[in-house]
Amino acid sequence: MLTIHASIQVILVSANKLTRYIEPCQLTDDFGGSLDYDHSDWLNKRLVFEKFTKESTSLLDELTIINDSEKSTSVDKDKTTDGALLPSFDPETVLQTGHELLSELQQRRFNGSEGGGGGQAAPAWCPMEEELLAQPQVMKLLDSLREQYTKYQELCRQRNKRAQLDEIHAKVMQVVNWLQGPGSELLKTHQMIGDSMRAAQVLQQKHEEIESQHSEWFAVYVELNQQIAALLSAGEEEEVVELKALQQQLSDVCYHQASQLETRQNVLQAAHVFHSTTQELSQQLDGLLGMLCADVSPADGASIQQNLKLLEEKLQTVEAGLSSLRQKGTLVLEQMCGQSSWSLEEAESPPGEQQDNVQHVQAVLEEMELRKQR
Repeated sequence: MLTIHASIQVILVSANKLTRYIEPCQLTDDFGGSLDYDHSDWLNKRLVFEKFTKESTSLLDELTIINDSEKSTSVDKDKTTDGALLPSFDPETVLQTGHELLSELQQRRFNGSEGGGGGQAAPAWCPMEEELLAQPQVMKLLDSLREQYTKYQELCRQRNKRAQLDEIHAKVMQVVNWLQGPGSELLKTHQMIGDSMRAAQVLQQKHEEIESQHSEWFAVYVELNQQIAALLSAGEEEEVVELKALQQQLSDVCYHQASQLETRQNVLQAAHVFHSTTQELSQQLDGLLGMLCADVSPADGASIQQNLKLLEEKLQTVEAGLSSLRQKGTLVLEQMCGQSSWSLEEAESPPGEQQDNVQHVQAVLEEMELRKQR
């Protein structure tokens, strides 16, 4: 026996005699004991525990900061959340690791508490003190993490909704701005009715190009309207008010522009009919004038009567054509008045093109009247 200090004794003993001083249930099989202990297993569990503790603590701090910062930015709605923080670890993965770890610790504790029933049975493995202490620590971290993660999920849901609303708003304003800007300018700068059928056909082709451009934006309007309707069905009160206002603004502008396109189309159709009637009446007047100026000597009274009857029929045809032209001219003027109503509201004075259109129709009617009188 080697004495080191009066109160400390060091006993040197071989491995196979350790059981004289230490209970066999406290020694592993390597030292002649019955303790069921796997150091590799303990080390792996310890590494998992330390990894979970480190990641969950860091994640918990990050989620707390993110949630608290979101509360402060929600007060000031002008601040953007585009640069919002993202957690360094995946919360789902960390939570899954924690649940697996807790389940393992609880299972080991349960197995250890059952004990060996028979005296001949080998002593059951008992969890070490640090494993017993790890369980409440893991449970506390999991509870805190779940609480903050739930708040974070709600925060992300609100962010996604806000992002959807902002995207919808941007698209709505894009459509509105084009229709009220370039779209309206296209219609304002193309109001002529032409001075012939050919000119009217050219204007009709131009109008179809303008309609094609508008159709692309109207297609966006239909898509946006469907998206807004879907959001309205699941939106909260504040979001519903904002979405309905956007929907109403978009619908008003689109329907207004569609109405102007339809009115312009009606003007062009009326102008085409007017030019067609003018051309037909002009040919009738030319034929009547040619008949009157022709140097033809009637052979007998029957021929005279026949020529007078033919002349009367042509005069009636010209009169009917002139009456029809007046009606077509009045229709064109009425259609143009409908077309210019929005321009009168948005401009200080009617466009010069509209005045030219009115003067052209009136001039044609006067010219045809004079030709008929001659």
